[in-house]
Amino acid sequence: MAPGVTKSVAIELNNAWERIGIDNVNIILDVDAEIFRLGYGEIEALTMLETKAREKGTLISHQPGVRIGLLIADEEVIVYTPTPLLIEADSKQPDHPNAIRLAALPKNIAKDLGLGPQGIIDQNIGLEKAPSKAIEKVAEELKLNPPMKFNVAKTIMVFNSRFEFVEFELKNCFISRKEVPLKSDLFGLAKGDKAYDSLRSSFKLIGKNSKISEKKLSDKKKKITDRFLIQIKGYGAVILRSKKDEFDKEIIIFKEEIKKFQNEIENKLNQEISQNKKTLIAALLPAVKRKPPERWSKFISYTDKKEKDKEIEELLNNEISDAFGSAKKLVDEMDASIVYKGITYELLNDQKFIDAATKALPTMKSFHWEKPGVLSEKQNSENK
Repeated sequence: MAPGVTKSVAIELNNAWERIGIDNVNIILDVDAEIFRLGYGEIEALTMLETKAREKGTLISHQPGVRIGLLIADEEVIVYTPTPLLIEADSKQPDHPNAIRLAALPKNIAKDLGLGPQGIIDQNIGLEKAPSKAIEKVAEELKLNPPMKFNVAKTIMVFNSRFEFVEFELKNCFISRKEVPLKSDLFGLAKGDKAYDSLRSSFKLIGKNSKISEKKLSDKKKKITDRFLIQIKGYGAVILRSKKDEFDKEIIIFKEEIKKFQNEIENKLNQEISQNKKTLIAALLPAVKRKPPERWSKFISYTDKKEKDKEIEELLNNEISDAFGSAKKLVDEMDASIVYKGITYELLNDQKFIDAATKALPTMKSFHWEKPGVLSEKQNSENK
């Protein structure tokens, strides 16, 4: 019994069927595609066993979720932990055991396997059989979504165990840079004018002499970035996992500072927006009165100049107010954004990334390329 088997084991089991007969060999496996993606066995081995079982008129038993190994041969009983190749390479070192030999099969295990005094009456493991169609379905699933090469998968795990990408941004905090977009027709230009399509104007949300400034937040972000993040040129910033907990704590403190900043500036920002709106409306109103935007014509009901001017002023005020937005909304949207991303298979096949990462992380070789147990394809083939 095991999650899966390799081809070499399948050959021996097939030989046993030939040698001692189907009544004396019972094979229990987890017949599931995920088993092979994890590296608990080889689909070719399962196919070999299924072919021989069909030839002999028997079936492989299926036990969903089994992750232990059990071998019973005559009086020998071995319990072992199969090694998923996705996690680590098979160890052949004697001081790294993964199995124990028992003098006799424990009664409870014998009972569960149908080897007790009452035979299959008490059996509750391996009762389900795996017909040819079930095995063909697994093989088809693996064709559609094959297992990743295990040396690559382990490399990804080693990479991700050491560092990961991080996107660290201040969102909507740069008030001094914010601009209010203004449509061309607010400057008295009609669609037929040559300058209409090329004019893209905007108005600073707050003046350059404003006392509202996000500089402290910007400086703090830079300080955190310089302290924790490593830039891989052309690919972004990464953080060592050993620094991640400390980094996360700093971000929590930083977010509290952002909240404090929000509370401090909301009233001031509201006052500045109000004043700047008045200034802008006063500057635009004469031109808009002379040539109102065509899109406003459906809202203007008066022909009397005085009443018409009032409507135009109201429409301008509404449009400028919408363009500025509210101080509360602007303040509420302020935040620090952190997004973590792992290393991908594509990046590991990108030599430019490997070179850039090696340059940015001088210790990278010691924890990746020379990591024990992570073998190249060439090394894997040499060891077979």
